[in-house]
Amino acid sequence: MKLPIKNLGSRLMFASMAAVSMKANAQVPPALSGANTAQTAHVMQGSTIPDTFPYAVWQGLIVVPVMFGDGTPEQAVINTGMPNSSITTSLASKKNIRADGLSDIVMLDRTLHGSKIKPQLIRLDKFMIADVSFAICDIFSNISAQTVKDEPTVWIGNSALSATAITIDPRKLEITLKPANSQPPPKCTKVPFTFKDGRIMVEVQIGKERYDAVVDTGSATNLLPLAVAK
Repeated sequence: MKLPIKNLGSRLMFASMAAVSMKANAQVPPALSGANTAQTAHVMQGSTIPDTFPYAVWQGLIVVPVMFGDGTPEQAVINTGMPNSSITTSLASKKNIRADGLSDIVMLDRTLHGSKIKPQLIRLDKFMIADVSFAICDIFSNISAQTVKDEPTVWIGNSALSATAITIDPRKLEITLKPANSQPPPKCTKVPFTFKDGRIMVEVQIGKERYDAVVDTGSATNLLPLAVAK
């Protein structure tokens, strides 16, 4: 994948190759609370909790099957570095989904312009998340110089993941989903994070300097601003 690394400012972006467990902060409403608004994603009653299922790797990205609305399974990228979730224009056309205004999506070092659609229900294996904010945007073609035929049609960002505590295990190629108020796995290393512009931010140290870094599973490699790399 060809990704530009200029104009990253003071932020770093990285994708971890170790087991990652992320739990939403206290600002996210408790899961299974029954809250049902266009702005608040929540785990639905009837979900398997916890739910562990396999994932595949596509172009270095984490890909899982997802049931989007009432349709057939689609391939979806799990992207912790993207505030919103999105579908491709081809999927929107196939499902006759109409745009309802504009929606900007922060992605890597840029802001992509898409179209807002009504909140959606998604199902990951036996884990269901309702009222997920979505946009229409062709993510991959905007961040890569490659042309591919098997591009995933759904990108799942923090508009859905903020309702979960997600554990990604690259050794087993498995994902475990729990409600956001669940406890992290035992014996794990806990690292505090914050949401900034809808993205997961942690503090990292490179040499003697400290930086804010985006935890981004939508990046196939670690990215550094040129000033930091030098």
